[in-house]
Amino acid sequence: MTQAVKLATRVIAATFAAVALAISSIGGAQASNISASTSSFAGSSNVLPKPLIFIVAGSNVRMVSRESKVPVSVQNNYAVAMRVHIHARSVNQSLVVTKSVSLIVPAESRKDALVPVTATSAGKFVLEVWLTTFTDLPLGTRTKINIDADPNFEVVLLVGFGALILLLVILGWRRMSSLRKVRAAGALPADHKSGGI
Repeated sequence: MTQAVKLATRVIAATFAAVALAISSIGGAQASNISASTSSFAGSSNVLPKPLIFIVAGSNVRMVSRESKVPVSVQNNYAVAMRVHIHARSVNQSLVVTKSVSLIVPAESRKDALVPVTATSAGKFVLEVWLTTFTDLPLGTRTKINIDADPNFEVVLLVGFGALILLLVILGWRRMSSLRKVRAAGALPADHKSGGI
């Protein structure tokens, strides 16, 4: 009877040991799978997919007035229309961005926006432009636009145009005066002839 009890005890102990070993191996495999998936997710989170809406790099912009609007072209490759904010800033304080601009770009198309800027002095500036959602989440990378500003050109142009108008008025007045003198000189002999007859 004692040997039968001992044998049953050994069988039960061996069964429990086998079950515990199986559970531990399954748990280890699951843990390794979870760890692998977590590490792969962490690795993939470092490389975000490139958004399908972005700013198209353009040519240099020339400003000939103190206040102007810089054109910014936005390409939307999504299948739906997208509404974005266009932000801009300049490191140089002589070029000030007045405000950000909101834009709705139709699906799979390109649309231009005008960003208002003010130049307080002449020079070459770099304008940094980027897109965000309405919750201020950035979209894509930032783009740089080169600006060649000459705010005094407008004043010079206006002064030159005014001087040209004044010159034309003076020339016209002198021409009219000469014609009047010629007409007056041609009328005098005729009066003398008619008086003599």
